[in-house]
Amino acid sequence: MSFNQIETIGNLGKDAEVREVNELKVVTFSVAVTEKWTDKNGNAQEHTDWFTVDYFCKSAGIAAYLKKGVQVFVLGRMVSREYEKDGQKRIAWSVRATTIKLLGDKKEEAKAESSDAPF
Repeated sequence: MSFNQIETIGNLGKDAEVREVNELKVVTFSVAVTEKWTDKNGNAQEHTDWFTVDYFCKSAGIAAYLKKGVQVFVLGRMVSREYEKDGQKRIAWSVRATTIKLLGDKKEEAKAESSDAPF
C-alpha cells in the first residue's frame, strides 16, 4: 500500500500566478509554514518551511483571492521533478493541490474544492 498526502496551513509569500497548460489553468503560489517554540534556555525560536503549490483547475478564479499574506489550507500530494542546473541534476519538490481553502476574514466565496481539480 502506498499513500502520498500532505495537508498544511500557512501564509502566501507572494501573489499567485496563473498559466495555462493543455486547456487547464495552473495556479502557482508559495506557502510559508512557520513553527514557533521556546528552547530549553527560554529563548523564542522560529523556523519557516516554504512549499511551492500547483493547483490545476478549469477556472482560475481562486487566484484573485490568493494574495501575499493570506492564510490558506492546502490538501494535496508531494510531487518531484528533475532538472539540470550548471551541469548537475537536481530535484525540486512541490505540492500538487487538490483542495485549497482560504482561512480568516476573506473566506466567504474564496475557496476551491477538489471537484474543480482534475487530479
